Amino acid sequence: GVAHGRLAGPVLILFVAGAIYGIHALGYVEFGTARRLALAGSFRRLLNAQISLDTVARELRAASTVGECWRHLETAYPSFGFASIELEVDGTRMVHPPEADLSRTAWVVNVNLKNGNHLLLRRDAGMGNHTTLAAAFAEMVQKELPAKLETPKAKAASA
Repeated sequence: GVAHGRLAGPVLILFVAGAIYGIHALGYVEFGTARRLALAGSFRRLLNAQISLDTVARELRAASTVGECWRHLETAYPSFGFASIELEVDGTRMVHPPEADLSRTAWVVNVNLKNGNHLLLRRDAGMGNHTTLAAAFAEMVQKELPAKLETPKAKAASA
């Protein structure tokens, strides 16, 4: 029993070291990518971004007017790597920031909503945020916002 207790620690360490070596020797791309994400802190940033994305989606679902949706979007868009945002609903155009410098725009995401309504998200050249987050934000808005534009209450509030 005493020998077993003394050897448990070294045996566990050898087992873990062997498992790590074995995984490394297999050469799977997934393990190398996961290691780089963990060591660079990217995994935590991606997790935080997903939490932020889920929070904005929840806020959009809870909003009762287009104006409330706009306030949530204009607060959130910079966190997802965009330099400006523009929402057009039934001929009403909302832009943030009001004096956006469009000459620095590297690319634009046009999110088509129903009935000719749309959302434009602009990203400047050299912005450091991960583009995957930008795409996830645009997809989430495209999924959540059209339902808010269809309700009579929301339509009346946007006028």
